[in-house]
Amino acid sequence: MTDDGHEPDGVASEYDRLGITPIMDNRTRVRAMSLWGESTRRRSPSPPETTYTRGTLVGRHLIDVHDMLRDELGALREILQQVRDGAMSARLRR
Repeated sequence: MTDDGHEPDGVASEYDRLGITPIMDNRTRVRAMSLWGESTRRRSPSPPETTYTRGTLVGRHLIDVHDMLRDELGALREILQQVRDGAMSARLRR
């Protein structure tokens, strides 16, 4: 298995067996220093004979929640940029 979880042709990868694929890093950064890097993450890939059942659903749910939070954070960053640009006010309503 390679570092990215893939197997040679014809062999199911760890991610294929899990039924989900990790989101690839699009290299968009909001700070100069990365706090987490896939290349330095400590992990032990599962052996080829390992299959997943319930873990597939849990893993998929975690990815869905992460994607939703990422979208929400992106929308918040857009609103903050509009406030900075003067296109929107940041006053509190009472």
